[in-house]
Amino acid sequence: MTADRTKVEALIHTSLYDTDGESVEGAFVDRWESYAGRANDELAEIYTKQGFTESDAALLRDALRQPEASLEAVASLAIALARWIHPILREMQNSPSTRERVVAVRMWGDTSFLWRIRQKLDLDVLLQGLADPEVAVREAGVQMLAPRSTRKDAPQAEMALDLALEDEAPSVRKAAGSAIAFLNRPEGAAALLRCLERETDKTVRRTLLLSIAGRIREEGVHTGYGGRLPMRQQVGEPLLALLLRTLSDPEVQIRVEVVRALHEVDGPEVASALLERLRKEPNPDVRYALLRYPDRQYGRIVEQALPVLADLLESDPSPLVRSQAVWVLKGCGLRARPLLRAALENPMPEVRASATRVLEMLG
Repeated sequence: MTADRTKVEALIHTSLYDTDGESVEGAFVDRWESYAGRANDELAEIYTKQGFTESDAALLRDALRQPEASLEAVASLAIALARWIHPILREMQNSPSTRERVVAVRMWGDTSFLWRIRQKLDLDVLLQGLADPEVAVREAGVQMLAPRSTRKDAPQAEMALDLALEDEAPSVRKAAGSAIAFLNRPEGAAALLRCLERETDKTVRRTLLLSIAGRIREEGVHTGYGGRLPMRQQVGEPLLALLLRTLSDPEVQIRVEVVRALHEVDGPEVASALLERLRKEPNPDVRYALLRYPDRQYGRIVEQALPVLADLLESDPSPLVRSQAVWVLKGCGLRARPLLRAALENPMPEVRASATRVLEMLG
């Protein structure tokens, strides 16, 4: 070994276990430097200048196997030293150690690591991980598969993720649901829906519901608006029906996220369902989210909307909810003016301020 062994061992230990760092003055702005990152850079410099021997490889092999080190620290070390480590990771793909196979799958799906060694994604490594007998390895394979799949590999990757939705381990099914949502394809929504219909694990159902809601929200699809496909053509009526049923889910966060997803869906039946939920919703955060639905939609069912909004302005305990109800009235036309004028006398100053602003805007 050409480099001082004690020094290299100390640097590897710092890389894997030191979570501290310091602020370093820069030309324009100060930056944070971690001691682990410095250690990685110094190791790379040592191997570049002094050579890399079999003894060095043995030290790095042992470092990657450290069970006490976080996977994030191991990944940072592997990326920094990818030039020397990648043959070791090849060996670890078929290791009897679960930990080593997890590390191998994570790194062969990591774009930063692959870029360092000028290699493209080897999808077979990730697919091998999905077939592993150990849950941790399958979960790692799923987590790395979706964001790393290329357009050419996408069909194969999507098929593997669909199968992972049927995995015996809840953590793998959760990871697969999130990954499918990341791929953002219409068929993915159908696969998630099928999974929800048979899923009994509450934590998996929660992840799947939040993934579906997040996918629709980020898609930003409006029926007949902006020249984009209607939401129903994107994900279909069954998914819309599921979301509407989920408005009564016992968990507040799920209700909020589903409401935010339904903001992207035009149609009087959706507005009516949201309005009905607003009438009986006990949580102020969800009520506020319901009122964030585009006011033009509530304006299309003004006969239903005005009594609900009037009740909120008179009795809702939340100033934020009352103020938002005023802004919804802006989209309800001339029939909303009496309520807006009455809101000028509301005991809550936030409501009076909102009413004044809306009336000024309406002229």
